[in-house]
Amino acid sequence: MLARERGVMIHDPSQGLPPEASGDPTVDYVIHGKVGEGGMGLVFEADQLCLSRRVAIKTLRLELTENENAVDAFLREGLLTGQLDHPNVIPLYELGLDASGITFMVMKFIKGRTWHDLLHPDPLDTDLVQLSTWMDLLDHVEALSSVCNAVAFAHSRDIVHRDLKPGNVMLGKFGEVYVMDWGLATSVAPPEDALADLDLEPGGFEVVGSPNYMAPEMAMGKLDAIEKRSDVYLLGAILYELIYGRPPHAGSETVDVLIAARMNEISAPDQRPNGEPVPKNLLKTCLKALSTDPRERHHDVVAFQHDLRSFLLSP
Repeated sequence: MLARERGVMIHDPSQGLPPEASGDPTVDYVIHGKVGEGGMGLVFEADQLCLSRRVAIKTLRLELTENENAVDAFLREGLLTGQLDHPNVIPLYELGLDASGITFMVMKFIKGRTWHDLLHPDPLDTDLVQLSTWMDLLDHVEALSSVCNAVAFAHSRDIVHRDLKPGNVMLGKFGEVYVMDWGLATSVAPPEDALADLDLEPGGFEVVGSPNYMAPEMAMGKLDAIEKRSDVYLLGAILYELIYGRPPHAGSETVDVLIAARMNEISAPDQRPNGEPVPKNLLKTCLKALSTDPRERHHDVVAFQHDLRSFLLSP
C-alpha cells in the first residue's frame, strides 16, 4: 500500500456538526460539496483546517473502494503526480486513507473552468459564454504553450501523459493553466532508471486515452509504441480543436472514432468555422504534429512549442 494510513476523517457538514463544534481533533478536512466527477473518482471542494486553506479532495467512487485494481490505479496517479512539481501541474498535497479506509488525495483548489468548457460553453451559462468570447485564437495558443511546459517537464522525468485534451486542462481565473488527470500516464524511463522501478503502468488496458484525440499507435493498442511523440500528437490534436472547434477524429460510435484515429485521415479546410482563414504556419505546425509516423512529428514537445511561439511572435 503506497498511501499512508492516518487517523483522518473527511467530514461532511451536512452529516452533523462541524469539527469546531464536535471537538473531534482527527478531522482535518471539511467538505463543502462535489465539484467534479469522472469514471473512477469524485472531486470535492473542502477546507483544510490545520492550514486554513481551501483544497480539492479527490476520492474513489464508493463502489470502487473494494476494487483492488481501481485502488492501485488511484494510488499510481497520486504517486506519479507527486513526481511532477511544476507550475503548470496542480500541486498534490497529500495521498492517504481516511478513518474509514477510503483512499483520497488532496490537491490545490483552482477557481476556474476546464478548457473544454471554455471551448464549448453551455449556452445557458452566461458567465461561461462571456468568458469564452474574451479568448481568441492567440489566447488559446498561448494556453497551449503553457500546457507544453508541463508536458515537457513530465517528459524530462520520462513520464508520458497519454490523455492530453482540453477536458484535462484547467484554466484559472487569473491566467493559470494546469494539466490534470495523470491517471493514464506511464513511465518510459530506461530500465536502469530508478523511476522505471515504479509500477506506473495502468493494468487491464490495451487502448488508453480519448479516441477523439488519439494518435494512430494509441488507437491500435500498441502500448509498446506509445512514447513521448505520442504526447506530441495529442498536443497537435488540441491545436486542431483550437483551429476548427472540434477534435481531429469523429464518429457516431466509439468504434468508428477508433477506426478514424487508426486511419488518421485528417481534414484540413482553409477556413475556420467562423469563416476566418486558417493561419498557414499554424496549420503546418498542427499537421506535422498529427503525422501518422511518429518520426515525422516534432522530435519533442520543445520543438512543437517553438513553432507555437513563432506563430505568436509573427506579425
